[in-house]
Amino acid sequence: MAGYASASVLPEARSNIVQRQNLVPLSFGNAEWIWTSEENPPGSTVADGSRGFRYQIINPSPFILPICLTLAVAADNEYDLYVNGFNIGNNFERFNSESAFFEADIYNVPLNAEGQNVIAINATNAPGVVSNTAGLIVTGIVTFSTGLQETLVSNSTWLTLAAPAPANFFSPTFNDAAWVPASEEGTDGVGPWGPTTIVPNNVIGCLNF
Repeated sequence: MAGYASASVLPEARSNIVQRQNLVPLSFGNAEWIWTSEENPPGSTVADGSRGFRYQIINPSPFILPICLTLAVAADNEYDLYVNGFNIGNNFERFNSESAFFEADIYNVPLNAEGQNVIAINATNAPGVVSNTAGLIVTGIVTFSTGLQETLVSNSTWLTLAAPAPANFFSPTFNDAAWVPASEEGTDGVGPWGPTTIVPNNVIGCLNF
């Protein structure tokens, strides 16, 4: 599945990892596998197809500005990642393998110091998988201008819709008032997915932008 054609590709987006001292470790420890309410009970079989997910980063203070985001993403089966309307990356090359949800992809992305910062993901449950469960798991670190770092994880604070996402759902200005909280399917390690690996699984930080 190709990314939405109207989304620009962020030139500065990089998937390489930069290690620094005294940074918050990137971990799926508190992250939930999420999907729409169509998967009921959580972890049960669900129809194939794509669903959109959105999360807005909230500044802790108008005097503390977000600088960059380090993000780890895994999905059962496929994802396409956008930040502030830019297409950042996907797992299309390995979406039909177990590594799609056993190993997370890591991205470092610059954020808007002023204005909205929105993460949007189009996640796809592929047909033909035996169990045909569906899920998305995300963890991230937001670094602010003061050096403050905050973690974010996938849970019911993310918004979704039990229908294919509109073509411009990744735009920061998209009106998601009709969207609802995502359904939590269980924390990292829950079946049928098991633990999701972040490689390397040590301290990870943002790039200088």
